[in-house]
Amino acid sequence: MPFKPGLVGGHCIGVDPYYLTHKAQAVGYHPEVILAGRRVNDGMGAYVASGLVKSMIKAGQTVANARVLVMGFAFKENCPDLRNTRVIDVVKELKEFGCQVDITDCWADSAQAEHEYGVSLTAQPEKGGYDGVVLAVPHREYAAMSVGDLRGYMKQGGEFCMTSKACCHWVRRTCGFNDSFKNIRFVVNAPNGPPRKNRGAAGWRDRAGVQWPAPW
Repeated sequence: MPFKPGLVGGHCIGVDPYYLTHKAQAVGYHPEVILAGRRVNDGMGAYVASGLVKSMIKAGQTVANARVLVMGFAFKENCPDLRNTRVIDVVKELKEFGCQVDITDCWADSAQAEHEYGVSLTAQPEKGGYDGVVLAVPHREYAAMSVGDLRGYMKQGGEFCMTSKACCHWVRRTCGFNDSFKNIRFVVNAPNGPPRKNRGAAGWRDRAGVQWPAPW
């Protein structure tokens, strides 16, 4: 059974552990492992946002008022369900840094996003209009995009990042690396990057022939 980590939201894994920990504590047991897991998951949105911001700063970009596109808002891929989506944590953290954030999701309902989270979804993101792009949810439509397609949303010198779950789907579909993290320019949830033995000096090309520079 394949497990692909990502922003853990939804109405199951994102909620049920708290019922278990509450009951455990009621009978005198402190479930530290479960609580530690929840702390990691609950802090991942801020980790994603700060990772992108650090990448932008290293590239010499101004973070304040930078335009960032977040792709995907549902709590998991290929469904419109917004219940307890942790993508909102990424959005809020980016706004705390002063970024202007657009959210797009080809599955989710904009009216529901506005009602539940107070954010509106952008149906047609501006091509070449963003300083940074976050691939947060690997809907099949996004996983089918090439590096060139994704870069098309960015300004010259723009920064791109994705969650590990998005990476797994996207790399397998676009690059044929069988879920490997090899030679991905910026991968959230893998802060040290790919193993050194897999690092290419000149980066790599996707199937469309677009060169993707290595950050190491």
